[in-house]
Amino acid sequence: MSKVLSIVIPSYNTEKFIDECLSSMLDVGNLRKIEILLVNDGSTDCTKEIAESYESRYPGAVRVINKSNGGHGSCVNRGIDEARGKYFKIVDGDDWVECKGLDKLVTLLENSTEDVVINSVIEKNISTGKTKTINYNETGKVLELSEYLTSGYGEISLPAMTIKTSILQNNSIRVREKCFYEDTEYILYPIPYVKTIRSYSFPVYVYRVGQAAQSINPERAFRNRSMLHLIVEDCIDYFYENENRFSGIVKEYIAEIVGSRIITMYNNFFKVKINKEIVNEIVEWDQELKSKSEYFYKRAGVFPISYLRKNIKRRAFTTYLMYKVFFAIRQR
Repeated sequence: MSKVLSIVIPSYNTEKFIDECLSSMLDVGNLRKIEILLVNDGSTDCTKEIAESYESRYPGAVRVINKSNGGHGSCVNRGIDEARGKYFKIVDGDDWVECKGLDKLVTLLENSTEDVVINSVIEKNISTGKTKTINYNETGKVLELSEYLTSGYGEISLPAMTIKTSILQNNSIRVREKCFYEDTEYILYPIPYVKTIRSYSFPVYVYRVGQAAQSINPERAFRNRSMLHLIVEDCIDYFYENENRFSGIVKEYIAEIVGSRIITMYNNFFKVKINKEIVNEIVEWDQELKSKSEYFYKRAGVFPISYLRKNIKRRAFTTYLMYKVFFAIRQR
């Protein structure tokens, strides 16, 4: 482990963004302590050529790994295999970092002992030009995971998280390939092996939002709902396979995240105009979830899902209208 931090950049056809992404990392004073692994996922544009030009200009700092297309998860898995840094961080090829924040983070990581480090995240809406900072208050000390979770923080997102590489490599952490939304698996699967955590208030990751091509775009989310279905099933299985290893607060944290993804599954059905075919699919999904896990079925029974379940076929169209009003109010 000759490097302090490995930054893995999953990239597929990111020629429009990769210059901004890479250049944001290379103007740091700690460059010799960083390895940037750009995993080119079989791009058909000029991503490979642009990345390799950086590799030739910054030997020892930038390394390009070319592979056949396997999706974002395959890039994460390959990055885990290839990383040589003490800590591991993912930055997507269409996002970038705050250079000063990255420099400060690397300095802190060099002598850090905690398993996970959390930083605030900046969201940049490309359509509106507005920015929003998702804050993580600085704890000031290393905390036990359960102690940290009782402090009232929400879900630890992929952009916020930096984790010890050894946790990923020594425990064979792998996420689903050829599938969107596998970031949920990435933030959940290492949890049984995490003992300590620390958060900092300064941001490092800048997350680009407001793009039609993003997997979280409502229409794409509906089209890709079968992929989220697979991730939800994986996470439910993970929960039951590991629940005896969780303390009470950690178990609740895991259950809350899995439960939120299940609720998203229901929500995705209402992101398009509902019809009989979609109603039948909702019924099938609802009954499948009940059969798979009564526990998570009940956790997902919040309004307006609870209303829908009372008579799912008769109330589906009414619930559709309620969802539209409900989410319109929430977004104000």
